[in-house]
Amino acid sequence: MPITVWSGGVFQTKVGTSHILTITNTAGVFQFKAEVTSLIAGDNVTFRARTSVLSGFGIGPELVATFIGSQTTELLRTSVPLTTVTTAEYVVNVTSGGAAGSGTGSNGPPIAWSVLGIN
Repeated sequence: MPITVWSGGVFQTKVGTSHILTITNTAGVFQFKAEVTSLIAGDNVTFRARTSVLSGFGIGPELVATFIGSQTTELLRTSVPLTTVTTAEYVVNVTSGGAAGSGTGSNGPPIAWSVLGIN
């Protein structure tokens, strides 16, 4: 079973903003990975994978994972393999930043991430 990097990189988050990291537009099996070493006390970060049941239907959350504060163990977070028949969106949302004085629109933690295709 070949594994490919569908998309990935390092993304500078903004507090109070949902960021679509990538959209897969093909049927397949995908896995989301994120490194959370940059989180500090006060950070609140949520990762979502949103998919649809069938082509033509709306997308909704299939996976939701929230991390709060500094992550000192298990610095790499990996989703279970997710299947999609059409489109999947991979989203990160930072609702609070740990940096002193960080409010809506200020920089949140940078997130290293990837979406792997397992096909």
